[in-house]
Amino acid sequence: MRHLPTALLLALACACSGGGSSEAPPAAPAPPTQPTPPPLPTATLREAYAGVFPVGAAVTSRQLDQADEADLLNRHFDMVVAEYEMKADQLAPAQGEYRWDAADAIVEYAQAMGLQVRGHALLWHQTTPAWFLEGGDRNTIRERLETYVAAVVGRYRGRIFAWDVVNEVVAAGDGTYRSSAWHRAVGPDYIAWAFRAARQADPECLLFINDYGTENAAKLDRLMTVVQALRDDGVPVDGVGHQFHLQRGASIDGVANALDTVAAAGLLNHVTELDISAYNDPGSCWADGSGCLPALTEDELPAFLSEQALLYRAVFNAARDRPSVEAVLTWGLHDGQSWLNSTPLPRINHPLLFDRDLASKPALYAVVDADYEP
Repeated sequence: MRHLPTALLLALACACSGGGSSEAPPAAPAPPTQPTPPPLPTATLREAYAGVFPVGAAVTSRQLDQADEADLLNRHFDMVVAEYEMKADQLAPAQGEYRWDAADAIVEYAQAMGLQVRGHALLWHQTTPAWFLEGGDRNTIRERLETYVAAVVGRYRGRIFAWDVVNEVVAAGDGTYRSSAWHRAVGPDYIAWAFRAARQADPECLLFINDYGTENAAKLDRLMTVVQALRDDGVPVDGVGHQFHLQRGASIDGVANALDTVAAAGLLNHVTELDISAYNDPGSCWADGSGCLPALTEDELPAFLSEQALLYRAVFNAARDRPSVEAVLTWGLHDGQSWLNSTPLPRINHPLLFDRDLASKPALYAVVDADYEP
């Protein structure tokens, strides 16, 4: 089984977005020319996995106003998640001040087009406005959090079917819980507060704990320790969200083990932020920017796209084979949108199923056509 380097896991604690920052990624240099794709596949993603699980993508409200991107979304996907416009720094930059426009636009568009919506994420340490924790004692902090969760989940009650209640609360290295500002202020109790407030605001919504690196056995063990402690205390956790930000050369074994471990605990699985980077960077690249691999050349790109296609197929097959998997989402709609073009450094990346021209990549063919050979 392949494990990510410890340095990489530690660095991802800051660099991985729970899918990227709360800002749109900066413009990247011109990418190499994509190989000419074969004819369009006979099935779309949503058709290929109909009756198995819905397939979704992370989007921004701006994309929904772009006809070509909206057409691609509606053709292939039946679920959406907000890339960053439902995070707390976007929804509530000041206490009691809510900015609903972008989040409302995504939910209303999804309803109009018959798409399901996942909520991401009620609490993430990287997008927590200072007002949540500043100058407050334990009871005040709890009240602020519960009020915020009630407002957000209550607004979308019956329209968002599942929420990532907490994102990346598990330690990347030593220890069990991430040493975030939340943990330093009140210990791990904030996690249970958030889950209970979400359940009260929408008793029918599915509630998830979401994290990266669950394909690594050590990280998965820490996550399950947190989950078990919550469940022992009667906290309403319905499932685990696996980000699965994979790198080139990743093994499917860790993915399968993560899904099986969660299912064995009687919980649901969602694949929440799937992408496959073209670069198998060392941990130092994520930690301090050293040792990062150079951008792929045009000559190198076809080999990666074939390798990526096979790994995407393996992930989708692993999900298809496990009834506990009830959703698979990619972190972005196309390569040009991906957070990996700017993280861990500005560099052209090719992590998704569709390229910058919105054309189907070998990975798309591989997951909708079992006979396709990349």
